[in-house]
Amino acid sequence: MLETAAGGGPALTEVIIKGNSQENFHARIGDPDVEALVAVFAQYSFGHVRTIDLSWNDITDKGCQALAGLLRASPKITRLNLAYNSIGEAGITVLSEALIANNKLLFLDVRGNKVGDHGGLEIAKMLCANKSVRSVELGNMDLGHRTLTMLGEALKRNGALTHLNIDRPLLFSAQEEAIEQVAMGLRHNKALLSLSIKQAGIRARGCYLLCDNLALNSTLHTLDLSSNKLPEDAGPSISKLLTLSQSLSTLHLANNQLGDRGCTALSDALATNRTVTDLDVAYNSIAADGLMQLAGAIQQQAGLTKLRVWGNDLQAESTSQLAYACQQCRGLKECDMLVQIVDDTPNAVLKITQESHCYQTGQV
Repeated sequence: MLETAAGGGPALTEVIIKGNSQENFHARIGDPDVEALVAVFAQYSFGHVRTIDLSWNDITDKGCQALAGLLRASPKITRLNLAYNSIGEAGITVLSEALIANNKLLFLDVRGNKVGDHGGLEIAKMLCANKSVRSVELGNMDLGHRTLTMLGEALKRNGALTHLNIDRPLLFSAQEEAIEQVAMGLRHNKALLSLSIKQAGIRARGCYLLCDNLALNSTLHTLDLSSNKLPEDAGPSISKLLTLSQSLSTLHLANNQLGDRGCTALSDALATNRTVTDLDVAYNSIAADGLMQLAGAIQQQAGLTKLRVWGNDLQAESTSQLAYACQQCRGLKECDMLVQIVDDTPNAVLKITQESHCYQTGQV
């Protein structure tokens, strides 16, 4: 690929070597390969390259040092994907230092690298200074309290960031102070469009802090709080957000514990909400009372286009009401529940999709 471009072939715009692809699965690249790649970049002019994707390989801190040098020497690179490698604290620190002064990179994905709280802190500091990066994926990196505290500060200062993923941080305080810092940053942020905080152990207080501050945010349109510990008491906070938000269009709450009371509170606000188009409340221990309230809200909805309710207590009456509500909601184009009539009794059936497969395998 590089030899062809260097020899006068078509201009190279992307370098994609994914370790989880069929052709590379048994020949994943490591630090020597990365160093060789960077050496080729140094020898030849690859000014047209905009994307580098080396995800799911065996790159460590040493390889990161070479890539940091490449970012300094090739400032036109706009996408860098190093997800699920073996990068540690030292490697992410070098990479972050190189990105502080970089004003071209727009998309950074370093998910799955166990850099810990110290390494995450370096990324957060970079985001406080860098004003070009638009999308950052930091999920499954063992980030801690200090990283999320600094990310809260970055959200206040950074006017460029539009997407942030901080799934599965390692937080141990029941007071949820780190979530509070992120929430305070969201209050002042005027640019973020999408936020994902899955598997963070968020409870009622954390949900209240996030929703209370997001109610004052006029830009966020996608919020994913799936796979947390949201109890029934989180329902009023979510209801307040749906009532006051003028921008939220996608709300994912799957794999929590909202129950009937939480779903009822959510439904009360959903009935009059005109911005939400995608709602996911699958696997939330919602029984007949909550599902009936949800069905009533859906009937009054004009904008909802996507709904996921599987994994709750779908009995005959609630299934019938939900099916009728979905028919009445003219904009609804996708629902994960189908209805089969057996002996004059409606039975809920899971509609098999890629997303439903993820739920069944726990990959939410």
